[in-house]
Amino acid sequence: MRSVGDWLHEYGLSHRHPVNKLLHFVCVPPIVLAVLGLLWCLPRPAALAALPPWVNFASLAAAAAKETRVRVEGFSKMQAMVSP
Repeated sequence: MRSVGDWLHEYGLSHRHPVNKLLHFVCVPPIVLAVLGLLWCLPRPAALAALPPWVNFASLAAAAAKETRVRVEGFSKMQAMVSP
């Protein structure tokens, strides 16, 4: 069974290829915007009715994604400091 390190190493190698970088640069932003747009269109539950209109599923998903990104970057920096 491959370790998490093996999976991450293979993932890192595949994401250095110029074609892969170009596809990500061109395709990922429209996909993210489309998903956020769909989440924005979902009706807000009654529990969120008293909050400003920008507090909806799209803003909550964006905040969760940002928090995840911050944690992953912090973990990567910490791992880089520890690994030989």
